[in-house]
Amino acid sequence: MKKLGLFAFTLTLLPLFLLPAGCGLKGKLDREAFLAVNAYVEEIVQAVSAALFDLDVWARDMSDQERIEWLEERKETLLWISREHLDHNFPSYEEMANWTVPVKRGEAEWIIEGEALTAAVKEMISASEALVEVLELIVNARGDLSEAELESVELVKSKARTATSNINSLFFRS
Repeated sequence: MKKLGLFAFTLTLLPLFLLPAGCGLKGKLDREAFLAVNAYVEEIVQAVSAALFDLDVWARDMSDQERIEWLEERKETLLWISREHLDHNFPSYEEMANWTVPVKRGEAEWIIEGEALTAAVKEMISASEALVEVLELIVNARGDLSEAELESVELVKSKARTATSNINSLFFRS
């Protein structure tokens, strides 16, 4: 496994900084449902970031079979996270959209609006699914991709980076 440095360390501290506080401006926040979303976000952001890192390493030598095995492991991790978290305990988008989540990190305090959270979660789910498809493509082709497939990989990487950035912007402020 690769070290993710400060980013991974910061994500492991995420639950310490989030303080769901009952009633919000739009509706009641279901603490258990929010914790399910928070757990998913923690794991998927870390896994997507690791997959993106390994894709960048793979791009330096696309025929390296060990690197392709790393990508297969990343794909399996992403699939496991989705199976583990996106189940009956995961709140509906409609429920999330009505939340108002107060957050405190150090001296900084802000609100995560449910509609923004819903959009970011949808974007992350879509990006991670696309990433799984790209990883599957690379693994099945044993790294031998056409120019069009390589362009697709780059588009998915960009989509995943954007989704990660967007969800992080909700949970972390300076």
